[in-house]
Amino acid sequence: MQENSEIWRNRSGGTNLERMTLGTSVNLFLNPSPDGRAVLYLSCVAGTEVHPRNPHVELRLLHLKDG
Repeated sequence: MQENSEIWRNRSGGTNLERMTLGTSVNLFLNPSPDGRAVLYLSCVAGTEVHPRNPHVELRLLHLKDG
């Protein structure tokens, strides 16, 4: 069981580590948009197993410019 997971990014060269999400959700399967302006990911309730069968999930779209 996983309590939560956050999505982070860093700039080229491994600098400027930045947390992109904050909360109790388990965030999985990050997919950046082709133009690099947004990311799409699955968000599950806290305590969700990493690869559960038929989980309740939300698709979340995060615009990188304004969060």
